[in-house]
Amino acid sequence: FLFDMQDNSRIQTVPANAFKGLCTQPITEIRLTRNGIKEVASDAFNGTKMYRLLLRGNKQLAHISPGAFVGSSELVVLDVSQTAVSSLPDSILGGLRRLVAQSAYQLKKLPPVQKFTKLRTANLTYASHCCAFTNMHRNSWHPQCDQPELRSILAFRRVHCSNSTSISCTPKHDEFNPCEDIMSPVPLRILIWIISVLALLGNAVVLLVLLGGRSKLTVPRFLMCHLAFADLCMGIYLVVIATVDMLTHG
Repeated sequence: FLFDMQDNSRIQTVPANAFKGLCTQPITEIRLTRNGIKEVASDAFNGTKMYRLLLRGNKQLAHISPGAFVGSSELVVLDVSQTAVSSLPDSILGGLRRLVAQSAYQLKKLPPVQKFTKLRTANLTYASHCCAFTNMHRNSWHPQCDQPELRSILAFRRVHCSNSTSISCTPKHDEFNPCEDIMSPVPLRILIWIISVLALLGNAVVLLVLLGGRSKLTVPRFLMCHLAFADLCMGIYLVVIATVDMLTHG
């Protein structure tokens, strides 16, 4: 069973119990794309068994109530791409196998990755979010794997005795979006702030003194102005680096 309601700007909210009793069987997909939805209310999917929920394209959707999925089950795919959602309900994270949040620029912070216990695929907006999944390996070791007679069974070993389960995540990190901090050592982070502030203040004072004086601008003074201006630009550059490191640290 597929529920499809698209391109309806008059739909501004998904109310409580919106789909309760709609179908006795689990719903394969609820497609609410490109509507005017602004909010998903608490208990909106109460009593609804669904596999996939698509909220893509609701650009004004800014709030999904933490209790929106209370009483719901079976959800494995969630698509909140091209929305203004800034957080995801914790109640559904454990069952998701695929999360799609492309062009969801307000979703700047994801829940702890440990809550995505079954996630296999994530298509996100920011490459930094994928860094959290890169080195995440969920232990899937079955207690009976310690029994030699069961470990010798290839099918059982492949399913239950693997050391970890990886997650496929996009966009991938690259040279311009690295997973590592720009400056990891704390002393280096403190030092760059000290150097940048001193460079800004010192060279700004030099320029004010040289350009504000009434004496004739000689060649040596002109060269000193150039040198002070260059050092001032370097100070600005260091401030930019330190600021970006502070905002992206961790």
